[in-house]
Amino acid sequence: MSLLQYSNKGATSCIDCSLGYYAPDEGQVACTVSPAGYIANATGMAKVYICPSGKYAGAGSDACTNCHLGYFSSAGSAICADACQPGAKARLRVIL
Repeated sequence: MSLLQYSNKGATSCIDCSLGYYAPDEGQVACTVSPAGYIANATGMAKVYICPSGKYAGAGSDACTNCHLGYFSSAGSAICADACQPGAKARLRVIL
């Protein structure tokens, strides 16, 4: 992960972007909000990460969220609006 900072115009020091924000280009004067379906999960990020299938994230998120039972999403989704078809099966990962 490449880390970048931003600086307010005329400032003498740089600041890390907060969670949910990133600085994709050097010399930015403000951080960019992570787009829906992507996350910026650490401070000072230079790029965002796409949420995998079965998870979603709203703009400015720092973590992907699992879809609710009975719904799914494709990678990079802002919501889980697709309902599972009757009789369809999905592999679930259970964390104990």
